[in-house]
Amino acid sequence: MVKQCTVRLTCGRADEMQLRVSIAHGGARADDAGMTAMTLVIDTNVCLDLFVFEDPRCLWLMRALEEGSMRALASTPMREEWLRVLARPGLAVPTSRQRQAQAGYDRWIHAHERSGVSADVRLPRCADGDDQMFVELAAEIGASALLSRDRALLVLSRRSRAAAGFVIMTPEQFQTHWLALGARCSPVSG
Repeated sequence: MVKQCTVRLTCGRADEMQLRVSIAHGGARADDAGMTAMTLVIDTNVCLDLFVFEDPRCLWLMRALEEGSMRALASTPMREEWLRVLARPGLAVPTSRQRQAQAGYDRWIHAHERSGVSADVRLPRCADGDDQMFVELAAEIGASALLSRDRALLVLSRRSRAAAGFVIMTPEQFQTHWLALGARCSPVSG
């Protein structure tokens, strides 16, 4: 069954937006019944939380990816950054764990070849130029959110919402709103 939902996402003090999404309920994968999953972009640090550290604060996100109610997309440069970070000696991830993390990433983060953001969209610029690719991809694919822990990205949430309709939040912030979907959903006919 598909339910149409309206969710209020708080991006800052009194800054709110309405977000309409369709999600799958009843354990079905969104793809199985022609349903639409919420599309996200997930930055490298959150991917580390998901696939290396298995951070309990991100378990809900892993479940949503597994159920198909959310899907995450990444460009080739994003995957290349992921692999560079994963192999950093300072991170000290054993080779076997790196292979497991790479497999998890490749299974749940789907490749998207960028075609570029419309010239009509004036995106905010990230102070860390290496992170601009996340903002640009989120705008290009019409993502609902960019999940990050990076302060340089998080401060762009209000401007990214105004320019391209997506918010930038930590996984914990976004989880609050994701959980609210269940309480606010109503069946849609057709």
